[in-house]
Amino acid sequence: TVPLSPVRVSPDGRTMLFMREKELWKCDAATGNRAERVLENGSPAAWSPDGKTFFAVVSKRESDYQAIENWKVSANGGNHSVLALPDADVVEDWSPDGQWLAVTSRNDGQVYVAKPDGSGRRRVTDTDTNSSRNDHPRFSPDSRRVVYHRQIFPGDFPGDEGGRGTQFSLRTINLDGTGDREILGERKVDST
Repeated sequence: TVPLSPVRVSPDGRTMLFMREKELWKCDAATGNRAERVLENGSPAAWSPDGKTFFAVVSKRESDYQAIENWKVSANGGNHSVLALPDADVVEDWSPDGQWLAVTSRNDGQVYVAKPDGSGRRRVTDTDTNSSRNDHPRFSPDSRRVVYHRQIFPGDFPGDEGGRGTQFSLRTINLDGTGDREILGERKVDST
């Protein structure tokens, strides 16, 4: 059996990146044929809009969830370089216009954007890191907004003074951090 893993399909729809155990593999997206290992350790993160490169999230130490690197890898897997971002930053998407990366910080639970070379990193979301976490950012087709997931921890939102549930919110925000709004909200209450 193959465990559920992150999957990323190239912009032209021909190549699929996936994980097998802790390894990063690629194959033909339509047939699954021609599977080959690309990296001994890594998770697929985002393809460049032109499909010539992709980012992989690579663990530096298994014992440390925050010790990761973001590798920029050629589509054939032959070349890679390490992106200059803080250790706990995870590249999650590449804007359709090619100008920005959407990044989640495992340190503070915020969403950031950075240039594809790692420069110009700036925070987009601004929430209380003790009571919430933002993750899974994805760019809008026009590259001007980010859609992301916010989790608010038990006891930190109105109506949950007993601390029994967690509130989930799908949100959208402009790249400059303005215009943050909820698209869809959900509340999960643990059964007791």
